Formats: sequence, structure tokens, C-alpha cells
Amino acid sequence: MGLNYGTNTEEYEPEAGTILPRLSSCKSEADTLAVIYEEFCKWFGTDTAGPKDRYDQVSHEVWEL
Repeated sequence: MGLNYGTNTEEYEPEAGTILPRLSSCKSEADTLAVIYEEFCKWFGTDTAGPKDRYDQVSHEVWEL
């Protein structure tokens, strides 16, 4: 999606607000990927969100945290 959180730190605050509460139920990196992808699809539509594998790296980083 081209996330720009470096210079626009509040750009994705609403989306983070729907993702963060769901992360506590994640039992794996795959669960984390599913949550992040589902939320971006809800917020932006599947065409704009793009393919699920586009979220692999961010899901990995979130899971590691």
C-alpha cells in the first residue's frame, strides 16, 4: 500500500485503532497477516489493498514485536 509512517505519523491511526485490538487473539504470524490484511481490505477495498502477500513483511515485523 505504500505506507508512509515516517513523515506522516498519524496517517494510519484509524486503521491501527482497528488492528491493534485484534492482535491479542493472534496465535501466529499467519494470524497477524490475516488481521492486517482484513482490516486494510475493509478500510480501502480489496483492489486498493492489493494481494495478501504484500503484507508479509509488515506482518512479520508486527508478530516479532
